[in-house]
Amino acid sequence: MTDHSIQRDFIIGDDWLYYKFFCGHNASNKIITEFLKPISEEFISSGMINEWFFIRYNDPSYHIRYRIKLSSPKYIGQVIIKLNNYLKKYLSNEIVWNVELDTYKRELERYGSNTMEISEKIFYIDSKIISDFIENSDSELLYQKVFSG
Repeated sequence: MTDHSIQRDFIIGDDWLYYKFFCGHNASNKIITEFLKPISEEFISSGMINEWFFIRYNDPSYHIRYRIKLSSPKYIGQVIIKLNNYLKKYLSNEIVWNVELDTYKRELERYGSNTMEISEKIFYIDSKIISDFIENSDSELLYQKVFSG
């Protein structure tokens, strides 16, 4: 049973923005450390967003799902324009070959309607920790640690 008082779906213009960045698996660390982390930190420090998180996904092809919680919907234009400007480099070099904006559908049954916002805060903290870890790790050594038995 879900609590109907918590918002499930966020379309473009609501509190959350949801991007999909289609890229190669090997390029994803670069995108996380050189693009998502710095621009997210910039948005946080400017007060435009409250939190962000990413998830690596392989459906139907490999991509990074990036969700941004706007501090106010009035910042949506500035956030989209700044993201577009950052993305041009990755698109022109074909590091990212497709970008999609989508509806963020919260998985209330999975994370609980009463704990969804707490879960999103945990995802935010997790994304910060993981992006710091990737940034401060040797990529070949990281690959060996993750994929060795």
